[in-house]
Amino acid sequence: MQNVQSFLKTIPAIVSGKDKLAALFCTYNDVWGFNRGSVDTGKKNLVIYVTADTKEAIAERDQFLLSAFASPFLLRRYDNMVERSQKEVEDCFLQDNASSFCESTNTMFVVYMGLTGFSKTCTFLEYLRREYPDAYIAGLTCDCNMEEKKERLNSLEKQGVLNTSIVTEVCGGSIDLADTIKFLIEVWPVVETKKD
Repeated sequence: MQNVQSFLKTIPAIVSGKDKLAALFCTYNDVWGFNRGSVDTGKKNLVIYVTADTKEAIAERDQFLLSAFASPFLLRRYDNMVERSQKEVEDCFLQDNASSFCESTNTMFVVYMGLTGFSKTCTFLEYLRREYPDAYIAGLTCDCNMEEKKERLNSLEKQGVLNTSIVTEVCGGSIDLADTIKFLIEVWPVVETKKD
């Protein structure tokens, strides 16, 4: 386990020697400053794709969470919305053809694992590892209830599901995912193509 700044320092080594990379950032929240779909990287052979929920859906969930303190029914409905959001991330990944970017071993996933969706996201990570055994997979989680999360994260790393787990003090992951995208774009090497 490492913090976000430590992870960012490892990115140059992760991409070193690669002539192309498909990086997918998956969350049931939003990614600050980035829309769902392809990111214009301005870099040759670097494809970044964001699977994220919409700001409207997030606002709706947040409103239910605030209301849930007054109603157990609304709290159950909120839990169902989080479950639906994780399914939407998986569906988005398949429907938007993000998987077509992952045809080689040069694939990287950064997946947000929040407190509420932690267990379901762990299952999603196991799916990704089965489908993309050679991909680099990082899980980003907030430090809420870290004692409960730590055992599962260590297990996922030992099983080879996660290459690394990243812990942030900021809930939601939106800013940390955005910072990681920006840094990846910044450090991506310019690859010269051979002229015949």
